[in-house]
Amino acid sequence: MTGGVITIIHSAWDLATVREPRMSVTTQETIAFDEHAETEQP
Repeated sequence: MTGGVITIIHSAWDLATVREPRMSVTTQETIAFDEHAETEQP
């Protein structure tokens, strides 16, 4: 029982760790796109 709980917490932690960098990369891409769009405006 305890081992199963630890496994669930561990896999949830892995998902959060994998998801976090992906979201920060998406944010950086969005910021870069916004800056690029502002630069292209006449």
